[in-house]
Amino acid sequence: MKLTAMGRQSLRNLTKETTTELEDAPIPETGILLQIRTGKVKHHSLGGEITSAIHKKQHHGSVFCGRTGLDGDEHAFSEHGGTERAVHQYNPEHYPDWQAEGPPNPELYETGAYGENIATTNMNEHNVCIGDKFKIGDDILLEVSEPRHPCYKLNSRFQWPKALKRTIQTGRVGWNMRVLQTGKIRKGDAISLLERPFPKWSILNVQRVIRGQNVPLQLLAECTRLPMTDTWLNIAREKLKNSSKLYTLVDAQHITQNVRKLTFALKESLELIDPNFDPYAFALINFGAKLEISRAYSIVSGDQHRFSLGVALYRHSRGGSSYLHNELKVGDEILMSPGANQAATENDRRCDDDQIRILIVGGIGITAFLPSIRAWNSKGLPYHLHYAVRSLGEAAFLDELPKDKTTIYAKSRGERLDIESVIPQKISDGTYHARIFSCGPARMMQECQRRTAQLGYPEHMVHYEDFGSGAGGDHGDAFEIEVTEPDTDKHLELKVPSNKTLLDVLNEAGFDIPSSCKAGGCGSCKVTVCQGEVDYKSTSLLSNEKGIALQSCVDRGIGKLTLEID
Repeated sequence: MKLTAMGRQSLRNLTKETTTELEDAPIPETGILLQIRTGKVKHHSLGGEITSAIHKKQHHGSVFCGRTGLDGDEHAFSEHGGTERAVHQYNPEHYPDWQAEGPPNPELYETGAYGENIATTNMNEHNVCIGDKFKIGDDILLEVSEPRHPCYKLNSRFQWPKALKRTIQTGRVGWNMRVLQTGKIRKGDAISLLERPFPKWSILNVQRVIRGQNVPLQLLAECTRLPMTDTWLNIAREKLKNSSKLYTLVDAQHITQNVRKLTFALKESLELIDPNFDPYAFALINFGAKLEISRAYSIVSGDQHRFSLGVALYRHSRGGSSYLHNELKVGDEILMSPGANQAATENDRRCDDDQIRILIVGGIGITAFLPSIRAWNSKGLPYHLHYAVRSLGEAAFLDELPKDKTTIYAKSRGERLDIESVIPQKISDGTYHARIFSCGPARMMQECQRRTAQLGYPEHMVHYEDFGSGAGGDHGDAFEIEVTEPDTDKHLELKVPSNKTLLDVLNEAGFDIPSSCKAGGCGSCKVTVCQGEVDYKSTSLLSNEKGIALQSCVDRGIGKLTLEID
């Protein structure tokens, strides 16, 4: 660590730490209340644009502390206060350390700058735990409810673009408290710990578990049961839900000559608050003798305790589907990470439920929409499925499809799916009464895209499921990138060949790009685009993100791109 006369620069980055176990936090000695601070909401007080109450003034007399905090204290947004976040505390010893970080305006880092209500001696993120009960003076009883959840306003408050990022990385966030017993407090009051129900769940440890890279699932599951605010509980639950988990193959059966249904059960007993998969979810699975093969498949049914996939055997497969058909046996293990298509979920919210859903599906593409079909059936929502197969015997999951809502096109019977005729045009008032869904061979999907574009369908009314080529090594045209990582001052010019993804090239060059689904559906490997044209193949980006971001696993540049790694 770099030492200065005033403070210490932290090299800690919680987001890249590996946590295997937690130790009990030390007991803080009785402290002294150094400052009491309250503030009013001020419009355009940060950077001339942002409304905030972070600027708080110090009180030297007694102040009443009620259920929602100190008298006279305000919040720009209701979710910043209330009974769950009544009192905010921050360790004043952090400020010299912040000055040692080398911010452009170190004088801004002084006690009160984080908008805290109280500052005391002897308390910090290492020795304060969730659920701790503290007594201040003779009357006040406080209970720790959460680590403070910092936001972008810190960058404006400290006139430093890295302020928020470094606050998260170091874990120097402070904490919020509930008021269990009201009364008056004054500078000089003693603050002492009365009760500690969760001794290993310090403010720092909560952040290590929730923000860290490699964390045991049992720790995450335990974290979801702490008496914290919904904000932190939801973050913990999402991380647990999206983490890779070990599964065992418990059942395997051929439902057609070419399609094998595989059912997996969670190996480790975990308490999952919401085990259900998101709409349009898929499974990224790692399998093989050393879990070295990675593929993405649509989830046919089930939840995170037990789920099924439908896998077609491709004639020229050299790894994925061949292994799952010919090598994987009951009792073998896989790793699974659930993927979600956030853009598709948002599109659902933008569309009317009474709009008919037209599904254009070929072969194994039916697996992409089986959960949706079940959901639409249960809700009585309108849809019709156009299902193209080589023969009836190759129509996977046909017994699960309602006959009155399904039209089969079997090539063996001379039947052909005419895409132009099944995609409806605009109605007389200029609007569209149908949404188009498609998954199948590349030629089928390209024809759907051509026809919907020709008819002027809005982007949010068309949905394509495509998990990439998977076979062969051609990802698209080669392109060049100029990439900068401001945190490390790293700047490189690289070439992305046709047989590699941008994600591959960046990680091979030493950039630490996180990834999950590697199919453009989860958003993990998003990179900032500063300049250049992008060929978008991903499905998770929102329309307003295109042009300023890309998914490095599947999106590709046209010519040359200028990128920035945050």
